[in-house]
Amino acid sequence: MSRLVKLEKLLERGLDKLRRPETGRALIEAIPEVLDDVEDHLEPSGGRGKVFPYDRIVIAFHVAEADRAAARGLMKDLPERIQERLRSRAAAAPAALAVEMRFVSTLRSDWGQRLFKIRYRRAREGAAAEPRVVAPPPERHPPVRFTVLRGRTGEKEHSLALARINLGRLEKVASANGRGTRKNHVWFAASEDTVSRAHARIERVDDQYLLFDEGSASGTRVLRHGDDIELMPRSSRGVRLMDGDRIELGKGCVIEIRIDGEA
Repeated sequence: MSRLVKLEKLLERGLDKLRRPETGRALIEAIPEVLDDVEDHLEPSGGRGKVFPYDRIVIAFHVAEADRAAARGLMKDLPERIQERLRSRAAAAPAALAVEMRFVSTLRSDWGQRLFKIRYRRAREGAAAEPRVVAPPPERHPPVRFTVLRGRTGEKEHSLALARINLGRLEKVASANGRGTRKNHVWFAASEDTVSRAHARIERVDDQYLLFDEGSASGTRVLRHGDDIELMPRSSRGVRLMDGDRIELGKGCVIEIRIDGEA
């Protein structure tokens, strides 16, 4: 039996043990969001790979006190899932990455619509006094600003400082392998059916932003100074984006991008 199948069976057993089924479903649905949040904190390593620059993750879940014992059982394999996600992205992580989970009864207002809050730490306070090399903090990149010029969407403007930015139809969709949920950071409404659910992505590589078509049905184009640059589906090369470029997804859905500091 594969490791992922075992994890799924453990999750199902944990769900059955929860007193309120809706609580279990909410926790199950939160797992892909936690994994996406961790992936969003990957940083370029200086080459073409990526690194996870934290050695401690603290995740707080909103769970009623009566359900905490079952919730702990349900979430006990989450650290392994996080490691699996990092490995699947070919990302280097600290050898002693610690994942700490807490369960709280009060849902704080700064959590937004989520049932969890994640904090990323670089080192444990009070760690052993042995001298060690401390890596410098990763370079902070200015956000990329997106404005939807054409197409129906829930949000017209986005400001994102992520290593990977997903573009597509609907905000959240099932992943291609059915084992998780893809979050589209810039997304269009369901009625924009020429935009694929997993249409395209933008990756930050060093100081460049590269656009990739992920096998969309209706294509991806970069509109620049009167020229149309057509992307090859599933190409590993990508197209470098410039400040002021417009990205066309499908037939007529257009996004303008602004890259602060672009020469």
